[in-house]
Amino acid sequence: MKRTLPLLPFLALPFIASAQIPNGGFETWSDASGTNEPAGWGTLNPLGSLVGVEFATQGVGAVGAYCLELTTQDVPGIGILPSIAFVGDPETETDGFPYTSRPSALTGQLKFMPQGEDMASVIVNLWRWDAIAGERVEIGAGFFQVSTEASDWTGFTVPIEYTTTDTPDSASVTLLSSVGETTTAGTILSVDALAFSSSTGMGDDHAPRLALHPNPSHDQVRVGVNGGVLNSVELWSSEGRLVYTTTSMNANAIVDIRTLPVGTYHVRVLTADGDVLRTTLVKH
Repeated sequence: MKRTLPLLPFLALPFIASAQIPNGGFETWSDASGTNEPAGWGTLNPLGSLVGVEFATQGVGAVGAYCLELTTQDVPGIGILPSIAFVGDPETETDGFPYTSRPSALTGQLKFMPQGEDMASVIVNLWRWDAIAGERVEIGAGFFQVSTEASDWTGFTVPIEYTTTDTPDSASVTLLSSVGETTTAGTILSVDALAFSSSTGMGDDHAPRLALHPNPSHDQVRVGVNGGVLNSVELWSSEGRLVYTTTSMNANAIVDIRTLPVGTYHVRVLTADGDVLRTTLVKH
């Protein structure tokens, strides 16, 4: 599901300090718009309250007392909707928070109870305000997908790939209980203990084994794997939507991105050996 919010008003101001992820441990909750919400985060609970559906709830935490539980729901008159949570305040159209470091990864704890073939995702973006262009520019991103059941708390790490050497002035984190072409009601993603880290690694390989050229690009990109053979290439939007997929049994593949909107895409490659490789592609 795509989430589109206007440009942040506060991004036009200089930031003087960094901060960790606001309420990254989900210990603080408040009554917002008549629903129980994790402080500093936006969810679909205000929409759900209109039809008697709860998307985001307070669960028992891995660290501390509480965690965030996101449940994919079948909404009367609308259909199946993934549950989404993002750092920010939908009442004031604030998306993200001030942050002025270049972390190598986002870490946290999760549990995942999928229905059918559902997958969940965690997305992190780092931005810089371009005063000349009058817009924010993404300088780094990370994308993590979980597709297997995790009934116990499991640590995860999302490496952040940078496309420039700039220092960010803001960051955003988005959590989705379901992504992909098919979603099923009842899928639950529980998340806790979110934090930025200087460590790397997430249990499967990633760049520099995976190479894109050119990057950024506006028409075609060559995707290559060092020491391996491609099985499939997927492009995911920053909102967690699968926008391109292809199969290949070669060391390289040509990906045509001419029809895709300008923006940043998360690349997920599966090799013939079963390795999962990830990086970031910029379409300009």
